Amino acid sequence: MRNKARVWIEEQDLRNENPEGMMKTQEGDVPEGEVDAHKVVSYEELYGWTMDRIVQQTGRRSNCTFCGVFRRQALDRGAALLEVDKIVTGHNADDIAETVLMNIMRGDVARLQRCTAIVTVRDA
Repeated sequence: MRNKARVWIEEQDLRNENPEGMMKTQEGDVPEGEVDAHKVVSYEELYGWTMDRIVQQTGRRSNCTFCGVFRRQALDRGAALLEVDKIVTGHNADDIAETVLMNIMRGDVARLQRCTAIVTVRDA
């Protein structure tokens, strides 16, 4: 199977004392099911900040918001760098429903409007 690139984020283990987000990329001919990491990039390399520094300044209550934004931007930057036009994530309907409900509870209309572009079916 010919794959130009694969990009994904490895989930952080929040029990880890030093959780860092990582972006891994794979280019070239990749047999289906086989992906090797060529490059691991930390949040500090991408943004000049670590999650530890953010938690120190904002507290633990808002760290999920920052981490989520960082992860999405890392995916976008990696996809743009590798000229990838589709990204597949492991989100399901429960994840999307939770996000919508959280945005409703916060009264965050701008984020609710951005949720409308999610594609949930395979391209024909």
